[in-house]
Amino acid sequence: MMWIWAGMSCCLLMTACTRFEVTEIRGNHAPPDSTIASAIIERYINRLYIGLLGQKPSAAQLEDARRLLEAGNMNQASRQQLVEQLMQDPAYSHQLYAYQREDLLENLDTTSIRSEFDKYSFKRQQPSNKEMWPLYDEYLAELLALMEIPEAFAAGRIDMRELQRRCIDNLFYDELHMGTENFAVAMFEDLLLRYPTINELEQSKKMMAHQEAVVLRQVGQSREDFIHIVFYSDDYLSAQVRQVFLRFLKREPATHELLSYSALYRDTNDYKALQKAVLILDEYVGI
Repeated sequence: MMWIWAGMSCCLLMTACTRFEVTEIRGNHAPPDSTIASAIIERYINRLYIGLLGQKPSAAQLEDARRLLEAGNMNQASRQQLVEQLMQDPAYSHQLYAYQREDLLENLDTTSIRSEFDKYSFKRQQPSNKEMWPLYDEYLAELLALMEIPEAFAAGRIDMRELQRRCIDNLFYDELHMGTENFAVAMFEDLLLRYPTINELEQSKKMMAHQEAVVLRQVGQSREDFIHIVFYSDDYLSAQVRQVFLRFLKREPATHELLSYSALYRDTNDYKALQKAVLILDEYVGI
């Protein structure tokens, strides 16, 4: 019995150790995975449409964009061409305005703006309110400026600074941040993405009280001066870069990115160019 078991073990061992030859067939390479490449392109197109226009592309738009990108092998030039095409769409300016209403006006809808405009237009026509007409005229000018933002930006009549200025210089923003101190804090938080220092807050309040003061290394003595100083500060440029990175890449820029992209925005004053520089990155594409 032991002899039979030993013999079987030997047979099993020999069978387990049998060697197989692997034959290599020359030129038999696996084809590239076009499915993954196609999925990446489609995802990129969808992200651009949703991020810039607030909507997904139609089947025809998706196919046109795909052909454009594939013709350029998905290089940065083809990506930039697609981004520029989307920025020519009227929906782009409306979506950009929607982002700013969300960030600066707590997602105020355009219907509310129109409703306020109609209300003050009616009051302005009443002879009994004649002493209030100058104030109503101011409100109406601010509201009209808000309503005209998408068309004015699309036509190039206003830049990003003016778009945001209109969003903070109106009765809605004042109601959200009543009082000089609250207004100053809101400006720092909304446009510079940080809280003011104790000195910055005191100087801001002083300036808006029509006293000479220094904010962000600039001298002024009015509310208008304060607003102008904030919008034309280096801190504002950095915050805009951070906002674009956070919105599209979901992260803060590295130090070298913050410096180079801030310089780009400062030198060009072109918010679209800033967006394009981020939207054509491999990181945004997902490769």
